[in-house]
Amino acid sequence: MAGKDEEEEAPGGTGMDMSDLKKLLVRSKKESVNCALAQGDAKSGGLGLIMMDKIKLPKQLMKSLKEQFPLARSPCFGTASVDVDQDPKLVTFRLNKRVPGLDRRLRKSLKGTGFTKVAIESGPDADDAE
Repeated sequence: MAGKDEEEEAPGGTGMDMSDLKKLLVRSKKESVNCALAQGDAKSGGLGLIMMDKIKLPKQLMKSLKEQFPLARSPCFGTASVDVDQDPKLVTFRLNKRVPGLDRRLRKSLKGTGFTKVAIESGPDADDAE
């Protein structure tokens, strides 16, 4: 009998409940949402780990992500947004640093949310986007 808490903390999870993730991505069509990302460990399938919140600061989200997934690699933080005019299925992440291969892993993690494309922007321009 697996409860909701056990499901969220499962090693193969993506960091958030899928319905909450979808709600925040839909909200990001209007305004940017803070996020923290990391690569999952290879034993759990190596999915991209995502934590998003409309209120918490990105660094706080990254700290929570590290606590929930201690084996996560290459954590980073920033904002996520969807530009409906450009492409309604494209999620743009503006991050503090570039993590190679993260976009491919995030596409797998976003399956079931209705968003199928990922773009990652990083560097000093991305930090100013907040």
